[in-house]
Amino acid sequence: MYGDPRDPPNNQFKVIVLLLIAVVAIIGVTYALNGGGGKPAEAVENNTTADNNTTATSSIQPKMIGNNSNGSVVKYATYGSNSSNVRIALIIGVGENTTSDISVIPTLENVLNAKYAYDVYLVNTTLTPDKVSNNTSDNDTNETSDNDTNTSDNNTTTKSSSASADKIVANASANLARDYAVPDIVNNSYDLAVQIQSSSNGSYMFVPSDNTYTSKIVLNNVSNASGISKGVPNNYDYAYGASLPLIGNNTPSFVYATSTYYSSQPSDEVQMVIAAIDGFDFNGYYSALENQTFVDDSNSSDSNNTTANNTTSSTTMKTSSEVED
Repeated sequence: MYGDPRDPPNNQFKVIVLLLIAVVAIIGVTYALNGGGGKPAEAVENNTTADNNTTATSSIQPKMIGNNSNGSVVKYATYGSNSSNVRIALIIGVGENTTSDISVIPTLENVLNAKYAYDVYLVNTTLTPDKVSNNTSDNDTNETSDNDTNTSDNNTTTKSSSASADKIVANASANLARDYAVPDIVNNSYDLAVQIQSSSNGSYMFVPSDNTYTSKIVLNNVSNASGISKGVPNNYDYAYGASLPLIGNNTPSFVYATSTYYSSQPSDEVQMVIAAIDGFDFNGYYSALENQTFVDDSNSSDSNNTTANNTTSSTTMKTSSEVED
């Protein structure tokens, strides 16, 4: 009969055929269990991905925006909501001890639901009073006699030299901020810039210039919402590094001095201030200004010159013109 083999089928051939069938069956079952070729590992990853509007703090890397022989300015961007059209700049390190931990960045890392975008500018001077004093001593060509040394005069000279060294370091720090942080903030059209300083006399905030309307409006609202008093210190030369030149370039700005500045841990107070800034309706404010319908009622029971409002829960502040810090 046609097609009928003359010999019986080879047993080895039968085994190979059965193995091929088994392999095909296994591949088919695996394909079906995976949902027709899907990638379940990626699906799990997508289910655990954070909200795209919130930046994962672990991904924030500092970016050098300028440096010279006296130090550098580094930018940390962005905390809070990357998609927000409102951007806030926080400037730290001006005239401060840059070798100590600062609470601002740990606090921002702890804020997960901010609706605005927050960028930090860290001013880091490599000058120290000791370096300045040593350089001064090395360059000093005046000869002194040990036998004619006057202890009182030497003490006065030492104090004067120390104060002068501190001033030189503070000026170098302010120049770094003015040369690098300020242009970057102005060019990126931030809605608000807050210069954050340390304070040994309680926490307070102030606008260092009268030539700014928006700065005062925001400050009044933030002060009321956070409970941080308003007060102007006798000396605020550090404001010439950032806040004042920013105001001069039409960027709203105020200074916030806090007793919780130096810490490696988040600060509840700093977090309250950030929450107060986050609660100010910048877009609504802009719209009201355009429509000429904005009414500032934040000063109805609050004034820079009211002693009662220059108090905090832990420290009694002096009147706005008498804060010693």
